[in-house]
Amino acid sequence: MIKAERLYALYKGDELIADGIMREIADKTSKTFNHIYFMSSPAYQRRIEKRRVKRGITNSLELIEIEEE
Repeated sequence: MIKAERLYALYKGDELIADGIMREIADKTSKTFNHIYFMSSPAYQRRIEKRRVKRGITNSLELIEIEEE
C-alpha cells in the first residue's frame, strides 16, 4: 500500500489529535501534507527521540501508523 494511503494517528503526548490517512490529518490539523509526510520518516522519529532523551520533552507531535488486520 502507498505510504500516503495508510492509516495513521497523530498524538501530542498521550492525547489523540487526529486519525486517518495523511491528507485527512493534514486537513484536520491545518498542517501541510508535506509536514505530515515528514513526520512519518525515520529522521523525524530520531528528532523526537533526541528531544525525549536530552531535554525530557514528552509532548511532541508523533505520527503512528495504525496496523490493519
